[in-house]
Amino acid sequence: GENVRNIAIVEDQDAAARRLNGYIEKYAAEKGQTFHVTRFCNGEEFLKDYKSVFAVVFMDIQMPKKDGMEAAVELRRLD
Repeated sequence: GENVRNIAIVEDQDAAARRLNGYIEKYAAEKGQTFHVTRFCNGEEFLKDYKSVFAVVFMDIQMPKKDGMEAAVELRRLD
């Protein structure tokens, strides 16, 4: 079967998340790869039911509730 990589986008702004998703889709098409992208609106949401399934995590720095730096530190502890 094809190798699908999971990517997380942790971004509170819809436009920025859509733009990043577009870059990922363009890259996937160019490389003939498949990515499954999951969007989270903030670090708290991302970490709430965290599962170690993501090959790549794109994390915004400035977000409400839990900023990207705090979330990254917590992610490092978990995984």
